[in-house]
Amino acid sequence: MSLSRPVSLAEVDGRRMMTTLIYVGNLSLLTGEEQVLHVFRQAGTVIRCSFIVDHNSTGYERFAFLQMASPAEADKAIAVLDGRVLDGQVLKVDYARPTEFRFHCGQEWSARHQHVLARTVPTIS
Repeated sequence: MSLSRPVSLAEVDGRRMMTTLIYVGNLSLLTGEEQVLHVFRQAGTVIRCSFIVDHNSTGYERFAFLQMASPAEADKAIAVLDGRVLDGQVLKVDYARPTEFRFHCGQEWSARHQHVLARTVPTIS
């Protein structure tokens, strides 16, 4: 089931443009940031990439959030790359969801408060 398209304004090279954030999940531990960028640049312009390694109780999970330059390029990336195999893993590509609040040990906490190592990679100079 596809989510609604999260569109936002971003300033790139002094211009404001509509961008769309997509989620890339099920990345292999062998897959690097540059490899993800290379694959997704085939679908369009990547404004920003946040590559995340989450260490949880079941091990490590790698995923990324990519800000595509236009909603049309995000649509193309999802259509072409969702289900594609990269480094032995089937990619899950969809529109990014808003941060969800969860309950843990009786306390409400945001998903961003997990132990997450994130690095944002600027892709346009």
